[in-house]
Amino acid sequence: MKTLPMNFLHADEQGRLILPDHESEKLGIRPGDKICFEIGENGIYLHRPVSQLARIYVEPTNMCNLSCRTCIHHSWSESALHMEPRIYKKILSAIDKMPSPPTVFFGGFGEPLYHPEIIPMIQAAKERGCRVELITNGILLKEDMLNSLFQTELDFLWVSIDGATPETYADVRLGNELPVILNNLHIFRILKYRSSWKKPSLGVSFVLMQRNAADLPKVVDLSFRLGAQRIMVSNVLPFTETMKNEKVYTKNMTQFDHRFRRIDLPRMDVNEATIRGLEKVLGHIEIPEIAGTQFSAPYDTCPFVERGSTSVRYDGKVSPCLPLLHDHVSF
Repeated sequence: MKTLPMNFLHADEQGRLILPDHESEKLGIRPGDKICFEIGENGIYLHRPVSQLARIYVEPTNMCNLSCRTCIHHSWSESALHMEPRIYKKILSAIDKMPSPPTVFFGGFGEPLYHPEIIPMIQAAKERGCRVELITNGILLKEDMLNSLFQTELDFLWVSIDGATPETYADVRLGNELPVILNNLHIFRILKYRSSWKKPSLGVSFVLMQRNAADLPKVVDLSFRLGAQRIMVSNVLPFTETMKNEKVYTKNMTQFDHRFRRIDLPRMDVNEATIRGLEKVLGHIEIPEIAGTQFSAPYDTCPFVERGSTSVRYDGKVSPCLPLLHDHVSF
């Protein structure tokens, strides 16, 4: 049986835990930093220090080739602009001064592949040792673009697919582009299989709402056939009043009831009997966790802060997270 490598802390003569220097540097821990920790059932969980910048979301452009009903664009009046080279050079200059290279994620509220210099932007981040990810709607993933992305050694490519059929996709994305996207991803898989490229890995992003919830199993199956390694499902953020009834989660912090916080489940085959049982079990859990953690995972934490991230808008403005980069209304 293959065993996973383990990292060890050491205790000094006073019983204080010593983290290896290379791990401290990787986590951005400096002398005098306070580190939040939790005691779990079988161990200790250390949160990253809030001073560590581990991930930078870069919005290369706010321009897009779709007009999705879910998009924040329906709630603003900004001009359509690309990030200028001088802005991106400032980001690179900041990365050069960091103790360890962060992850750079190209995304935001626009189509990153729309930016005419997106390939050199990826290359510049990779040259600095950054892990680089990018999310796209997939329409511009033609063969030339795919070959360019392979050559940059992009680490992870996320593709947004909010419906498993042309009809459901068009209902959300307001454009019949799903056949084009699936053909592009078919070419992606062929090119990667025929070449020696190990990167990028493929992930599928799915925005869950009332109108497409029934398509989630089909999207999971589709993602499996496409060779995706991860699926990221997120709740819809209603930026218009017409979208507020599409939410699949409606509680706020004061409305948690007295359901179970966690139910430990064994490994099991997936069949009609187990699915029927799980369907009823999940109704008794406040926040269902699949392969969840043994630690507390408090409700009132910000995932962007927990990741040690910041976000940079196309014009250089900085925010803790992507939605706060833009003035908008939400419901």
